[in-house]
Amino acid sequence: MSLNPYEVKTKEDMLHFVASLMSDLDTNKNDWENSNLESFLEGMKAWLEDSWTNLEPDWSIFAIILSAGKSYE
Repeated sequence: MSLNPYEVKTKEDMLHFVASLMSDLDTNKNDWENSNLESFLEGMKAWLEDSWTNLEPDWSIFAIILSAGKSYE
């Protein structure tokens, strides 16, 4: 799967998307504006503040996924 978040429709798509992001970071780190966790999370926060005003996603699922990244092995 390419790095197109609009094509993510299923759990399997999401797994491929995350794997693609990880691979892209590994091979194209210089192309990433936010290549460390702190700047990545800050970029996500800034984008959410500025951009996502008219959508009603399931915020709890997104928060759970981010929380899992903190300590799940």
